[in-house]
Amino acid sequence: MAAMVKVPTTALTLPLCLLISVATANADEPLATATLNASAHVSARTAVRVSREVLVFQVIDAAIPAEATVTFTAGARTRSDGEVQLFVRQELPTSWTMTASDGTLHAVMSNEPAIVSRWTGGGLRRGEVRFQLQGVPGTYTIPVRFFVSVP
Repeated sequence: MAAMVKVPTTALTLPLCLLISVATANADEPLATATLNASAHVSARTAVRVSREVLVFQVIDAAIPAEATVTFTAGARTRSDGEVQLFVRQELPTSWTMTASDGTLHAVMSNEPAIVSRWTGGGLRRGEVRFQLQGVPGTYTIPVRFFVSVP
């Protein structure tokens, strides 16, 4: 089942100035005009949907790393030059390697967040993250949490 996480981020207030014109039926009468000042509060918004929140590794041979894969859809509503970052954090202190959506290999230690992907501007991104765990033969389950940040 896919998980959905929404993280509130910073807000941006934009002043607006609208010019309102009212036409009359008689062309000889002057038009009535008024200026209305308003402001819109547009907040950055983020969301991420992942294919799983728990990694399950079946280590059969200690010399061969076991793999687990998570697919994601991450999105952000932010300004066009705003940076967006997708993070993953494991919930248990273990060590493993991760291949990010851009093909970068990361060693992940402890439960510090690791950047999976980053981009500029809002919109949706889809990808896959492969995790590897090498250890003593057995079954390992590691809870992970993905989140999007708009710094």
